[in-house]
Amino acid sequence: MKLSANTKITSWLTPSNPAPGPFTLEWDLSPGELVIRRRGMAYWRSGRLVDFHDDDLGNVKNFENYYMRPDHDNFNYNLTSGGDYFMYTVIQGGTLESRKATSGWLLDETGNVSTIDKGVSCGSCPSAGT
Repeated sequence: MKLSANTKITSWLTPSNPAPGPFTLEWDLSPGELVIRRRGMAYWRSGRLVDFHDDDLGNVKNFENYYMRPDHDNFNYNLTSGGDYFMYTVIQGGTLESRKATSGWLLDETGNVSTIDKGVSCGSCPSAGT
């Protein structure tokens, strides 16, 4: 997932209706934080992306207001040297079976963000990028 000042993720209206919902997830460049907006008004802020030390992983990045345990087999948080977008990537590695898992974030119709992990086969991936 890649969010810049010009992109945002919009929630669905309901779990069964993909019409645009009231919530968006955006990257705010000025403080360098994620923002969930409800009908355009700030609803929640992640806090800045700051250095964090984990005994197992060493120095990693994490948000001030939203702790997500970093994991080599899951997410890696990065800011570019230009600082103009937030990105997380699924780290390649581990076993062939572990690389079949698709991880992502879900912004639901109530404004909650949750991590989703599920195994998928290549046939169930959409042919167009989402």
